[in-house]
Amino acid sequence: MARLGIGIYGARSTAIWLAATLVVITIAICAPWLAPCDPYEAHLERALLGPSREHWFGTDEYGRDVFSRIVHGARISLRAGFVSVSTSCGIGTVLGGLAGYFGGKTDGFIMRLMDGIMAIPSLVLAAAVLAVLGTGLENGITAVSLVLIPDYARTIRARVTAIRNAQYIEAARSLGNSELRIVGRHILPNTAPLIITRAAAGMSTAIVDTAALGFLGLGATAPTAEWGAMLAGARTYAFLSPHLLLFPGLAITVTGLSFNLLGDALSKALIPPQNLS
Repeated sequence: MARLGIGIYGARSTAIWLAATLVVITIAICAPWLAPCDPYEAHLERALLGPSREHWFGTDEYGRDVFSRIVHGARISLRAGFVSVSTSCGIGTVLGGLAGYFGGKTDGFIMRLMDGIMAIPSLVLAAAVLAVLGTGLENGITAVSLVLIPDYARTIRARVTAIRNAQYIEAARSLGNSELRIVGRHILPNTAPLIITRAAAGMSTAIVDTAALGFLGLGATAPTAEWGAMLAGARTYAFLSPHLLLFPGLAITVTGLSFNLLGDALSKALIPPQNLS
């Protein structure tokens, strides 16, 4: 009965937060049609207008429509999150799989490398990477990808360590399958539910980190319609035009929360209850 309750809860919450993330994704895809104005077209005579029927989220210091910039910013943030998570999840899964399956020196080397990366605060490490590569959105995505790798590697390594001596693995080994073939065809596919849930939650982290770099002037910079960069430009007008801070902040919060809770809901729906502890 308890398992049934968890299953129902997981299915319902997954549907709710999947719908929320799909709304965000749809907004990003349809941005050119949803935005009423060019997000980069300035009209100084309309600068710093509050929300109205003509400009739902008001205008910024250059008279640009904030709603249009928020909508187009969704495309930038989601692309940054998807690229970062795809890269870090792919590399982290391979490293974690190798470490968990082979153990010994391979495990020690890979995990000490991951520990070294995790020992440095994520934004500090990202800033250090950007100091080498140079600032900008694309380099910011690369920096965020590097920062997220250890999280996936450690998660997958723990799962692979738990299943590497299972009976079906021993059977595959007894049939003469190579070690790499066993990892690729038997172990990694069995970590798929865990990878999916971690990737969904990782989208939240990637989007927030990308926005943080933009806010600090290390990632996307003006006039790019990126939420973090928009927040950075709005600091000067925080008291005069608080809507410039409110709407980009809400966009980051709602999007990050949706992906984070989707990941939590997927973990309840896809991962058996006995493996959640």
